[in-house]
Amino acid sequence: MSISFDVPSDLERELRAAGVDLDREAKEGFFVGLYRRGRITHDDLSGALGLGFEQTQQLLKDHGVGDDYTLEEFEAERAFLRGLKRP
Repeated sequence: MSISFDVPSDLERELRAAGVDLDREAKEGFFVGLYRRGRITHDDLSGALGLGFEQTQQLLKDHGVGDDYTLEEFEAERAFLRGLKRP
């Protein structure tokens, strides 16, 4: 499936002159946006962009998408982990 949209020609020239791969940027932005909104999984994102797990993690970090935990989530996870028995 192809998705297209118009970019003003002066902006396109400026971005291309700066070495920006507009097709890749648009594709990444689209799929990262879907991931951010919970519409696709991490695996879906990796597959759509042809990236491995670590590359996908770096891409998400580059786009400001992370595993943001609330303090309550962190405390609950810490309590759970402390409750696990060690061998």
